[in-house]
Amino acid sequence: MSIHNQDAPEFTLESTAGGEVSLADRLEDGPVVVLINRGHWCSFCAEQLQTFSEVAYDLWLKRLFV
Repeated sequence: MSIHNQDAPEFTLESTAGGEVSLADRLEDGPVVVLINRGHWCSFCAEQLQTFSEVAYDLWLKRLFV
């Protein structure tokens, strides 16, 4: 199964600030990266989050929101 060159379905999630955020709202500001984290017990997820934490500030400086 490939999702290459396909649009993501619209979704709305609760934000860490307590409000809601939708994919459509974030796309108005530019490209969007969505991270899926199954939990601290998932070694792949832990590695992905570690890598993200290493580049998050640089992404923020470029106004890329994750």
